[in-house]
Amino acid sequence: MAKLFNSIYEMKLRTLFVLAAKPDEVFSVERINAVDFISLYGKLFDVGDENIHGDSPYKYAEIASRRELIKEATKSLVLEGLILPDFSNGFSYGITEAGENYVGKFQSEYAEEYRSNLEKTMQLYGDFSEQDLMRLIERNGIVINAGGK
Repeated sequence: MAKLFNSIYEMKLRTLFVLAAKPDEVFSVERINAVDFISLYGKLFDVGDENIHGDSPYKYAEIASRRELIKEATKSLVLEGLILPDFSNGFSYGITEAGENYVGKFQSEYAEEYRSNLEKTMQLYGDFSEQDLMRLIERNGIVINAGGK
C-alpha cells in the first residue's frame, strides 16, 4: 500500500515550498520540519481554516519520522541542483533559481492551500528561532492533549 502523506517525493516538494517562501534565507532540517508541520496543521496554529493532512491523533508523532524524510529529501534535492547546502552556521539549505522555477510550476488545490498556510506561517512565526518553533509545537500538543483547541 502506498503512503498517502509524507512520501519522499511529497517531502521534497514541501521542502522546496518552504525554502521558496524565504528564498534569501537558509533553513536547517529542524526549521524546515517545524515550518512544514505548522503549515500542514494550520488550523491548530491559526494559519489555516483546516489541517491539510486531517485531524489524526498521531500528528505530533510525525515530527520525528519526518526529520529523516527531510534529510533524505535535502540530499536528493542537492544532487538535483534544486537546493544548495550552506555550512556557515551548521547544516542549512537554500533554494536555487532552478528550485524556485521547479516549485513555481505546481498548481493544484493542495499546493495552493499549502502555499497559503505557509505564507501565514511565515508572517506569524517566520522570525521565531527553530527552538521557539519547536516549543510552540510542543505547547500546542500539550494543550490539544489536555482537551484544548
